[in-house]
Amino acid sequence: MQASNAEIEQRLEKLCGVTKPGHVTIQLISASGNTYQLPIQPSFIQCLDEKGNPHRTLTTIADVKGKVEETCGIDAVSQMLFRDNADDELEDDVTIEDCGLIDDQTMYLVVDTDRMYWYQHSKLVGQYKLPIVHVIRLMPEFMNSDEQSQSPKGRSRLIEFLRNCRKALGLMLERPAVHKVRSLKDLRQIERFLREVVMPIYEATSGSHSP
Repeated sequence: MQASNAEIEQRLEKLCGVTKPGHVTIQLISASGNTYQLPIQPSFIQCLDEKGNPHRTLTTIADVKGKVEETCGIDAVSQMLFRDNADDELEDDVTIEDCGLIDDQTMYLVVDTDRMYWYQHSKLVGQYKLPIVHVIRLMPEFMNSDEQSQSPKGRSRLIEFLRNCRKALGLMLERPAVHKVRSLKDLRQIERFLREVVMPIYEATSGSHSP
């Protein structure tokens, strides 16, 4: 334990002795006209090697997009960044050094709404596809066993619920290659239905049924 503590102290000492890198401040202008000041370090410490020496890595445009997401709340995957007086979008794997970004550089942010939609769509699928398939599979059992569902009104409500479930599942099965982008409002409505209606049923039944 003492040897381990001594090693940790040595690594911390080396880390504290590392000269802090300078930074450049980027003036980011969004398509809506908002301006943000983004301090960006040209490099950062990614990890420590076996001897405790810090390993630096150069900052890339992907890292800048992460900073933009923290500052503006816009998903990095939907961001398109441009230098002033340049028409080409900056690629994620290019370092800011290779881009020639300097202090007080102006950059422009454009949001790709298609990218944003399919990114949010993929998150929805990852979170809710399993629960909704599980609930759809339980519907015949509910219709046959639930006393309330035997009434015309109760059966009608279950059929409408099942129709909404299939509609939501159909949206989640859509793919960029063959389907058009829907509005984010549609996606939010489906998400609300899944969160508020489907998930309580899934959570109440998943322990006793196989999805």
